[in-house]
Amino acid sequence: MACAGERFSVTVESAQELPERRRERRRKIKVQRIFAAEILGPVTPQNCFLHIYDLSESGMRVHTDLSFPSGESLPLRLLLDRPIDLNVEAIWQKELIGGMHVAGLKFMDVSGEAQDEIRAFLDRHSPENKRTSVRLQRILVVEMVVGSTSQKFGVFTLDISTTGMKISHDYPLPEDVDIPFRILLEYDKPPIEVVARVTWQEANTLGQYVIGLQFSPLDAGVTARLEDFIDHQLTGSRAPANRRIATMSDFEDV
Repeated sequence: MACAGERFSVTVESAQELPERRRERRRKIKVQRIFAAEILGPVTPQNCFLHIYDLSESGMRVHTDLSFPSGESLPLRLLLDRPIDLNVEAIWQKELIGGMHVAGLKFMDVSGEAQDEIRAFLDRHSPENKRTSVRLQRILVVEMVVGSTSQKFGVFTLDISTTGMKISHDYPLPEDVDIPFRILLEYDKPPIEVVARVTWQEANTLGQYVIGLQFSPLDAGVTARLEDFIDHQLTGSRAPANRRIATMSDFEDV
């Protein structure tokens, strides 16, 4: 009877764990992008890049020139859509030709805040939600108003969605304030108007700032313009030939 009870106990426990395991498998997505990271070691922080191949709520598979210590938890600051502080442990790793390594990293003792950020990233970048965000890596012309000062400039946009955008800029932006932006998406159409707040910003190794901006709720017309723009960016070569990149001179004409 004791053995039967033990078998039943294991069966119940496995049944309870199964939905969570299935959930993790569903949440695993292919990323295949390079992200900046910082090893928060006991002596001196070390900047590095991780080529993340896939990501889940419990870990990730990466290519990197780092060799992770076996059996040790390593503090890591990972710059996904915003910086996330994690502890990672290499469950397995293999050295590749040329001094590179591929490793399976498990997240250890993940904080609630970090877990929320990972889930939000998975939500935004899962295959069923690709339409909500697009990776741009191009310059968009914007007009920004801070207080009584208005400034027009080209900003290097890393990605954009209907909820915000990630940019690289020469200077940090003011935090905890609403910043009106006019963004020229296409040269032959008027700019869209949004209000955004800085949610995070980090200086990079080039002396610039990577900045996450969150839009205030958009009206239906602006949302439709952004969705149309994102769709055309995702279709790539199928976009009409007259959809060229807007320039500063185009902004002066509108």
